[in-house]
Amino acid sequence: MGNLKLKGKDILKLGYPNNQSVNIALDVMKRNFATKNIHYVKSLLKEIHQNPENFEKDLTFGQIAEALLSSKKTEKRMLNTNRASFQIFGN
Repeated sequence: MGNLKLKGKDILKLGYPNNQSVNIALDVMKRNFATKNIHYVKSLLKEIHQNPENFEKDLTFGQIAEALLSSKKTEKRMLNTNRASFQIFGN
C-alpha cells in the first residue's frame, strides 16, 4: 500500500463543503490512489468538485459526487412575515 499524505484540510482548501463529502473523498482517494502523486490526486478532486454531475455514474468517484450533489440540494427558507394569531389571558 502506498503512502498518500492527504488530509481533510487539503480537501477543504479545494472548496469542498465541511460535511461528509470530505470523509468520503479521503477514504476513496486513499483506497484507490495511494501510490499516486498528491498533486494528481488534488487535481482529480478539484475536477470532481467543479463537475460532480459528470462523475455521478462513475464507479470510483460516484460516492464523492453523490455527497457533493446532496449537499448542494439544501436550500434556505425564509421565515413567515405574518404572525400567527394567539390569545393572551390575564394582564
